[in-house]
Amino acid sequence: MAQKIEHKIFEIGKGFYLIKSNEKDFNRNIYLKKFEKNGRVISMLFDPGTILDITYLEDVLKNLIGGVEKLNFIFLSHQDPDVSSNSLYFISKSKSLIISSIDTLRFIKMYGIPENRVVPIENFKSMKVKIKSTGHIIEFLPANFCHFKGAYMVYDYETRILFSGDFLSGLNTKFSGDIFADEDSWLGISLFHQIYMPSSHAIKNTVNRIKNLTPFPVLIAPQHGDLIKDRYIKLFLERLENLKVGIELLGKSTPQKEMLILALLHFFQFLRKEHFEIYRNFVEDLKRPGNFTLPFEFSKDNIIEIKTDVSQALEYIRFKLKSSIPREYLKKILDKYNEYLKIFGIKVEKEGL
Repeated sequence: MAQKIEHKIFEIGKGFYLIKSNEKDFNRNIYLKKFEKNGRVISMLFDPGTILDITYLEDVLKNLIGGVEKLNFIFLSHQDPDVSSNSLYFISKSKSLIISSIDTLRFIKMYGIPENRVVPIENFKSMKVKIKSTGHIIEFLPANFCHFKGAYMVYDYETRILFSGDFLSGLNTKFSGDIFADEDSWLGISLFHQIYMPSSHAIKNTVNRIKNLTPFPVLIAPQHGDLIKDRYIKLFLERLENLKVGIELLGKSTPQKEMLILALLHFFQFLRKEHFEIYRNFVEDLKRPGNFTLPFEFSKDNIIEIKTDVSQALEYIRFKLKSSIPREYLKKILDKYNEYLKIFGIKVEKEGL
């Protein structure tokens, strides 16, 4: 029996809906857009998720468009099972077509999807497409190698919302409960990109495509994590352009990384000696992957490798301390964490809570 996952639905633009799963560390964002004019409705479902989402999605489609059978299009940003594995189910319940890149369609056909139910983006005469029934315009934007060769995004000109797929997605590192990104979201975005994006060159190409959109998006809607709006759009795009990721970090040992591993070894020894239960819970939390790849490699309870750069690793440890340690012990333990960082020459960006 499939695990029951709770979802919430939000209208984020005219006829544009977010269906958000509630996993603590790494949720899925599924989107539905209703293109509506003079009583005609064309609906598009973006990255329809997994079996865990089907029951709730069926209810959403019934309420918003009159049922699954009235679904017209399914857009897939790429082929990963967390975004595409529901595709066969939804086309079997409707006359909908799947739109995606040739590279993506090559993989998702392995679900048993018939040839006549898929539309390669590359077959369109232009990446800017007019929906005949309603007159709405959307644009398909390549996000090559972010993180898949055939990844694509979709820009809706009516709402100025860019569905970005895995690009600008992030691990959940924000403590406030709303759906929009703030400064705390950057840690989750940078961790995700450093682990999953292959190169900064691929990121820069995708950032440039977004920057060239006219009019510029008012909202970026990624497949995981927080929605990005206002000043955070340009801010996070600029930061991504300067972020080292993937092969640029692979197996790259630096003196700072080695010093951080030593600092963490001593910090863990302090926790184990002075606050054993807190230590056990904290380390177990760090080692628990949940729905996201771990930023660290462990040997027993010791970190032996860091997959991100030092600044992201530092912030991730700090985030995990704040989210897993009882409030009455937190300041003392954070102070000790900062103390060991300074002993080993690691620059401490933040001192307080």
